[in-house]
Amino acid sequence: MMEPIQELSECDRTVYCPSPSPPPSPIPYTYPIFPPPPPRQVLIALRYKRVRVLVNIDCKWEATYEDVLKAARAVFPKLPADNNKICLETSIDIFDCDHYVTAARAYITPEAWPALSLQFGGATREVEIRTRQSKWERFIAAFK
Repeated sequence: MMEPIQELSECDRTVYCPSPSPPPSPIPYTYPIFPPPPPRQVLIALRYKRVRVLVNIDCKWEATYEDVLKAARAVFPKLPADNNKICLETSIDIFDCDHYVTAARAYITPEAWPALSLQFGGATREVEIRTRQSKWERFIAAFK
């Protein structure tokens, strides 16, 4: 049976509960355990010499330059192990002052990679892989 609430005087600032026992504590809510989100998948068309391969790169946020090199080495095992001997190249659009668009090929540096959009309008960007040879390697290859 509930006790009636006592009427407070003007000077009394204390709030009284209807019963002397403390209010019941809330039931602890356990959050359901969900599996972590799957890694983001990025499709890139890699091209080395005359072979073009569509590669799916699993990454947490965005595909880094190193992720692309790792995927390229998995697909093309003959690539050199030294990153300095590998260049990535893609097509870009250059806008000039007169609002004309020129398509051109450009090398991609590791610093410029984050600004490069890999997918645009449902299309996938093609990245061409080139290997740098020393002058002596080119000289010897010319005589083979």
